[in-house]
Amino acid sequence: MRPAGSARPGRPDKVPEDSPPADLADYTCDASETLLYDSSGEDAGLPPDASPSPPAAFLDDPRQFAESVVGSGLVEESRLLELRAQLFPGDEPVVVSRLAGAMVRRGWLTPYQAAAIRQGKARGLAIGDYLVLDKIGAGGMGLVFRVRHPGTEADLALKLLSPSISRDRAAVARFRREVSAVARLSHPNIVAALDSGEARGLLYLVMEYVDGKDLARHVRDHGPMSVRQAVDCVIQAARGLKEAHDRGITHRDIKPANLLLDRSNVVKVLDLGLARVNQGLEAMDAEGSDTDLTVSGVIVGTVDYMSPEQAFDPRLADPRSDIYSLGCTLHYLLTGRAPYGGKSFMERMLGHRERPIPSLRNARDDVPVPLNEFFWRMMGKSVGVRPQSMVEVIDGLKRCAEAKPSHLPPSRPASPHAEDRFDPDSVYGLADQSVAESAHPVVGEGPTNVYTRPRNASDSRVQGRRARRRGHWRRILILAILAAIPLLVRLFATRRRSRQPNEPRPRPQGR
Repeated sequence: MRPAGSARPGRPDKVPEDSPPADLADYTCDASETLLYDSSGEDAGLPPDASPSPPAAFLDDPRQFAESVVGSGLVEESRLLELRAQLFPGDEPVVVSRLAGAMVRRGWLTPYQAAAIRQGKARGLAIGDYLVLDKIGAGGMGLVFRVRHPGTEADLALKLLSPSISRDRAAVARFRREVSAVARLSHPNIVAALDSGEARGLLYLVMEYVDGKDLARHVRDHGPMSVRQAVDCVIQAARGLKEAHDRGITHRDIKPANLLLDRSNVVKVLDLGLARVNQGLEAMDAEGSDTDLTVSGVIVGTVDYMSPEQAFDPRLADPRSDIYSLGCTLHYLLTGRAPYGGKSFMERMLGHRERPIPSLRNARDDVPVPLNEFFWRMMGKSVGVRPQSMVEVIDGLKRCAEAKPSHLPPSRPASPHAEDRFDPDSVYGLADQSVAESAHPVVGEGPTNVYTRPRNASDSRVQGRRARRRGHWRRILILAILAAIPLLVRLFATRRRSRQPNEPRPRPQGR
């Protein structure tokens, strides 16, 4: 991470106090239109015997509450005074929680807006030209809000990036470059990037709002998908990724949580280009030009869905790394778990590199054999084993979707083979020339993970370098043996002399 002293002037080290609140609890309205704190929601991190409590700071003064509501531009003063007179006629004291609840019931405020105003954070409800309606979620990148532009009635999604990103000059430059590239993408299976900017020292990205949930939450809520639905979701994601790959953009963080499923069962790829911004894949030199440096210790992606080459060196990630991650996602959609479990980060990461590829048919016997075999190819540890483009993925999955479930016994777990391994000695992890010519595993057996492609000049150069490297080490070994021979002869002669007595033994005399 960049030292604190190098932070860009004017950029915050933490979220400004007037930013949208990130920790608002759930609020509901009771029968009397009173806005109440709802303690029935999930509160992860609280002790089992602890009960959640509303924030201590509340605006209970009717005059201050009215000034905040009107000052934020959410409700006109005349409408507020009229509602207040209806609810509290005469000299009846005004109850702020009831007044706020009534405005929520009438649709003048959202529960999030009412709670924010009561906490004295009305100014944070405006980000640039956008009005915050609700909080959608939070993650390592920052907070996501549902917003609306005053000039339109359409809901949008706004991602407010964390201060650690916003204060880093290189990250800011990457953000603007990646957003500029992603904004040129237009595809029904990609969440469109519409606008970006900076508010109170924090960067934000405005995207289309998808009314639905991500695939990770869908599986958690409803369990594993049917084979047909899972394959359809992966095909849709592959179509969106094909469009990105055609424009030279690799996602680098494909996972179920980054695939949104709307109410029309359309899958949309989320966060294109942002993995590079968040993790700092590239560095910037003093003049601001791109370099090939990788920040030490940085891994771009999510370990449960990350390809072996991407974990080894983030610069090696290319479209085939997205194909691997999409294969991991297919495994999750069908089984409800990631392909490789483990108690630690390192154990799970090494699983992608060393452990056998799991079999879908061991988890579900309704998975067709062709789908299981194609899944094995998508998760090949060597990129040469995998499909080489999203076009191959789409065509292969379409053929698998038409196949009928087999009555063959489940496939035994895959075993690692020498021809499919991640080879750190080669950028591409090419399959060895001794690999069998067949590109299709034997039905009913574990995968051979063999996929041979025509040799090109690049492959020949890689193989030539490997052959020259092997010859170099052979020469070194021969020279070392030749140099050791005189030493061994001298050592042997010295040991023989040391065994001879210093003085000759006297001969026995005759009697």
